[in-house]
Amino acid sequence: MPTRVLTGLCTALLLLGGACASDPSHLLHGRVIDAETGEPVSRRTMYVHFFCDQIDFQRTLDPEDASTYSVRLPRPKVRVRAADRSGVYALFEQTLTIEGEALEYDIRLTPTHFVLLRGRAIDAVTGEAIRPTGGMGSGPRLHLDADKVGWGKSGVRLDDEGAFSLRVPRAKLRVRAINTPKRIVNPVIDLTGYEADERDVKIRFESGSRRR
Repeated sequence: MPTRVLTGLCTALLLLGGACASDPSHLLHGRVIDAETGEPVSRRTMYVHFFCDQIDFQRTLDPEDASTYSVRLPRPKVRVRAADRSGVYALFEQTLTIEGEALEYDIRLTPTHFVLLRGRAIDAVTGEAIRPTGGMGSGPRLHLDADKVGWGKSGVRLDDEGAFSLRVPRAKLRVRAINTPKRIVNPVIDLTGYEADERDVKIRFESGSRRR
């Protein structure tokens, strides 16, 4: 058999095998809901991933203003992972098996009960906002961490008014400045036992070496 024909036959067999291996014959569908209230949760701030680890397969649903989902998968055993970028809900991960051709499954998200921290970076002397000074990635950024609860968030950017917002745990937070020679005067935000759902803070910067 000529080499070219043999090569073409091998290629066709490989392509056919790949198609069979990824045949999406198993349907997984359901709702995304709050585990505490049972109310529907919109997917507009989250990515939902589906993995068939046996064949290194992944399918991802991008954020969408819908509280339902439906995917077809090549294998019955699937690992579901839902990551909420807003911080309202904790990371969800569960492995399950689709019995038969389809499975209806609710993704039950557990609320974090984090505090919405609204901050503004200002100059400690003048009170003026610390703003980005150039293009994308310029100017100071913030790193926040709460070591005792194993939480951290790096690279928090400031908007044109020196403001930022994110959800943080009810714990003692340490704030560090990144990408600036200035240091933070008040590097600790203590939210231990804080009962309200929101908190406004001012992060004061002054000239000098950054604290370590």
